[in-house]
Amino acid sequence: MSTLYIAPINKESFALAASTGAGVLQVKCSGNGDADMTPYLAPFLRLVHERAQSEDVRSIEFDFHDLYFLNSSCIKCFIVWLDALKSDSSKSYQVRFVTNTKLHWQRRSLAALRYFASEIVSVVA
Repeated sequence: MSTLYIAPINKESFALAASTGAGVLQVKCSGNGDADMTPYLAPFLRLVHERAQSEDVRSIEFDFHDLYFLNSSCIKCFIVWLDALKSDSSKSYQVRFVTNTKLHWQRRSLAALRYFASEIVSVVA
């Protein structure tokens, strides 16, 4: 049994919940990530990284199926986080974004994240 625990974020229009199993840390994202959510998202991502490094996490999977919007401020939080991952070679893991094909913004925005960190990021439908 893993000791990994990350407190969920539950705001009126935005939620993040993490769970772990078999070396994979899964993060369920839902709602609308607007600029008001960046003060919650950035520390959450830092905590995800800290926990992933302290445990035997081989990959982190973000489930965006119920994430209807993510503005540029929130996307920047992911870019800053991915940039830190790219420059920290002490413990590496893969990052996977699972998308909702009906939400076209996800394909375009997440493609940018994939290109930014192609060695660690994958995007799947």
